[in-house]
Amino acid sequence: MKLKKPVYTEAETMERVWQTEEIKKLVNRRMYYIANDWRRRELDDFWVTEPAHRRTASLGANWGWYVGMESIEKHYVLDYEEKRQAHLAAIRAARPEIEDRAENLGIGCMHIHPPTTPYLRLAYDGHTARGLWYIIGQDTVSRPDGTAEARWVLEKLAIDLVREKAGWRIWHLMTAYDLSAEAGTDYGQQPVYPAPDSDPCQRDFGTPDIPFLTHDNLFNWWDNYPAMPEPYFTFTEDMSYGPEGHPRYEEGGRAL
Repeated sequence: MKLKKPVYTEAETMERVWQTEEIKKLVNRRMYYIANDWRRRELDDFWVTEPAHRRTASLGANWGWYVGMESIEKHYVLDYEEKRQAHLAAIRAARPEIEDRAENLGIGCMHIHPPTTPYLRLAYDGHTARGLWYIIGQDTVSRPDGTAEARWVLEKLAIDLVREKAGWRIWHLMTAYDLSAEAGTDYGQQPVYPAPDSDPCQRDFGTPDIPFLTHDNLFNWWDNYPAMPEPYFTFTEDMSYGPEGHPRYEEGGRAL
């Protein structure tokens, strides 16, 4: 049955336009936080803070979800900081003149993931919103020998947001990777079925709380995931970009 769109006053319409722009601004600001390696600040400034939302927050990718803000923080901030420390130690072993200090964490690395083509749906009740973006980004990681691995990364970004007292906050975030290719190489020469450990995106994502093949990028967009947000009155779990809303999750899908 087609959802009947409410009739808004002019003031209500302008408020909804304003809130949509606020969401766009939040997602755009997040890109600059990623570029600056401000992961902890990202969680503090952009993610949910209220207890009920913190318990059900999720961070997902092709290989499953981390669920709950504590789990997200451990993977996204604490484990990442350990990797940065190990990276700096390897760089310093080859170049001892580089000092062991916080400013040198991530030396020679760059991560740029600009969100484009925003497609947003603000719930008719105004409490939540859903959005889909596309990203053509790049990840560059320096090596101890002075070279670097630079990769193009193409991905869909899907986000459920909820309006808390502090404003709009990220609740569920899903990154669906379409492809990753080293810069300067022929993507057509890559193996059709690459080994899992050869995919830097999968290695970086680690072992999530819920291992699950959410988006199978071997066959382009045949799975239509994450899907474009449709008009909706109020948020329900079955539409979530978290695990509860995955179309194959309750059926068992293709668990890893």
